[in-house]
Amino acid sequence: MDEGNARSDADERARRRKAARKARREERLYAGDAEARGWIRAFRARRRAAILRIGKDLRPLIDGMLARYGTYEDTGFPDPGNFAWIPELEASTDAIRKELDVILADTDRLPLLKNISPDHSRIAKKHWKAFFLYGYGHRSEFGCRLCPETARAVAKIPNLESAFFSILLPGMHIKKHKGPTKSLVVCHLGVKIPKEAAKCVIRVDDEIRPWQHGKVLVLDDTHEHEVWNDTDETRVVLLIHVRRPLRFPGSLVGKLIFNAIRLSPFVRDGRRNLEDWEASFGASEPQSGEVRAAS
Repeated sequence: MDEGNARSDADERARRRKAARKARREERLYAGDAEARGWIRAFRARRRAAILRIGKDLRPLIDGMLARYGTYEDTGFPDPGNFAWIPELEASTDAIRKELDVILADTDRLPLLKNISPDHSRIAKKHWKAFFLYGYGHRSEFGCRLCPETARAVAKIPNLESAFFSILLPGMHIKKHKGPTKSLVVCHLGVKIPKEAAKCVIRVDDEIRPWQHGKVLVLDDTHEHEVWNDTDETRVVLLIHVRRPLRFPGSLVGKLIFNAIRLSPFVRDGRRNLEDWEASFGASEPQSGEVRAAS
């Protein structure tokens, strides 16, 4: 193992120790005090509900402004040609696929998306899993260490916010829904696509498209969309969020939204859940694939 990976391992062990100390502090804080624990949970629930209500009321106004100051047409499937970095990412597909195959060797241990992001619970059932490298601007050192080539490829993407493997197991249907903000654009790099591509598709508004291996599909998820995997194979895309290209003053509004999202309880809770899973995954007995990926 080279010096860089040794440092990464030391950093990972330090992060796990820090998480364990925090857990012990919280356990001591709440020990024997179920009332305090329940009050905190209730407060957090009310705060989340208030944020959702305010966001829902303001979203049409804000999204309308962002669409007006966007640099391309407001459509469900924007042209990939609007993003100069896409061809280079597509050229990295084979290297990304090799790392994905190692990750999928432990599919049963990968987290359900709803367990990382509880706000996905309505649409994210037991057949939707995820493996994170970046989430709302926060880099997962654990994920990037296990997938170094993928991490290098996505680190080159301008205005990157999130990057993770979105893993749909056979038979998965993601119900129709809309994304939370037009300040983000969603890009899917097809990494593992079922042979029966016509049965594994995404609908945005009235248009249905399949994924293609090694190609990026761009979508505006504030348009109504849903997904089906009616095959007996797993579908995996590298799901990427980038900040929408905007002209001033839309760019200023977009920046304010990003800062608010990053500080919101939704992102903070998601980060805590991801760190808990990473600590448990990393603390368990390494599999051969993990050793190969990390060494």
